[in-house]
Amino acid sequence: MYLTYDETADAVYVYFERRDVDRTHQLTDRVNVDYAADGIPIGVEFLDVSLGIDLDNVPHRADVARLLDERHF
Repeated sequence: MYLTYDETADAVYVYFERRDVDRTHQLTDRVNVDYAADGIPIGVEFLDVSLGIDLDNVPHRADVARLLDERHF
Protein backbone atom coordinates (compact mmCIF):
# COMPACT_ATOMS: atom_id res chain seq x y z
CA MET A 1 0.00 0.00 0.00
CA TYR A 2 1.27 3.45 -0.91
CA LEU A 3 -0.08 6.86 -1.78
CA THR A 4 0.46 9.68 -4.20
CA TYR A 5 -0.43 13.32 -3.63
CA ASP A 6 -1.31 15.82 -6.35
CA GLU A 7 -0.84 19.27 -4.84
CA THR A 8 -2.49 21.07 -7.77
CA ALA A 9 -5.63 18.92 -7.51
CA ASP A 10 -5.43 18.75 -3.69
CA ALA A 11 -5.99 15.01 -4.01
CA VAL A 12 -4.52 11.85 -2.51
CA TYR A 13 -4.75 8.41 -4.07
CA VAL A 14 -4.06 5.38 -1.90
CA TYR A 15 -3.12 2.25 -3.83
CA PHE A 16 -4.01 -1.12 -2.29
CA GLU A 17 -2.98 -3.14 -5.36
CA ARG A 18 -1.69 -2.38 -8.86
CA ARG A 19 -4.53 -3.74 -10.99
CA ASP A 20 -6.85 -2.47 -13.68
CA VAL A 21 -9.87 -0.50 -12.48
CA ASP A 22 -13.18 -2.11 -13.47
CA ARG A 23 -15.50 0.29 -11.68
CA THR A 24 -15.48 3.26 -9.33
CA HIS A 25 -17.89 3.75 -6.43
CA GLN A 26 -18.45 7.27 -5.13
CA LEU A 27 -18.67 7.09 -1.32
CA THR A 28 -19.05 10.86 -0.92
CA ASP A 29 -18.49 13.99 -3.01
CA ARG A 30 -14.82 13.77 -1.99
CA VAL A 31 -14.12 10.02 -1.72
CA ASN A 32 -14.07 7.45 -4.55
CA VAL A 33 -13.16 3.76 -4.28
CA ASP A 34 -11.85 1.83 -7.30
CA TYR A 35 -12.56 -1.90 -7.68
CA ALA A 36 -11.06 -4.63 -9.84
CA ALA A 37 -13.28 -6.87 -11.98
CA ASP A 38 -13.44 -9.46 -9.16
CA GLY A 39 -14.87 -6.85 -6.76
CA ILE A 40 -11.69 -6.40 -4.71
CA PRO A 41 -11.04 -2.74 -3.72
CA ILE A 42 -7.76 -1.65 -5.30
CA GLY A 43 -7.54 2.01 -4.35
CA VAL A 44 -9.23 5.05 -2.92
CA GLU A 45 -9.15 8.68 -4.04
CA PHE A 46 -9.58 11.56 -1.61
CA LEU A 47 -10.38 14.99 -3.08
CA ASP A 48 -9.95 18.41 -1.44
CA VAL A 49 -7.73 16.89 1.26
CA SER A 50 -6.85 20.32 2.66
CA LEU A 51 -10.45 20.39 3.97
CA GLY A 52 -9.90 17.11 5.85
CA ILE A 53 -10.14 13.43 5.03
CA ASP A 54 -13.23 11.36 5.83
CA LEU A 55 -12.39 7.68 6.37
CA ASP A 56 -15.97 6.50 7.02
CA ASN A 57 -16.67 3.29 5.06
CA VAL A 58 -13.23 3.33 3.38
CA PRO A 59 -11.82 -0.17 2.76
CA HIS A 60 -8.73 -1.00 4.86
CA ARG A 61 -9.58 2.00 7.02
CA ALA A 62 -6.97 1.39 9.76
CA ASP A 63 -4.17 0.86 7.24
CA VAL A 64 -5.21 3.94 5.25
CA ALA A 65 -5.33 6.03 8.44
CA ARG A 66 -1.84 4.86 9.43
CA LEU A 67 -0.42 5.63 5.97
CA LEU A 68 -2.01 9.09 5.90
CA ASP A 69 -0.65 9.81 9.36
CA GLU A 70 2.85 8.71 8.34
CA ARG A 71 2.68 11.12 5.40
CA HIS A 72 1.27 13.92 7.62
CA PHE A 73 -2.18 14.23 6.07
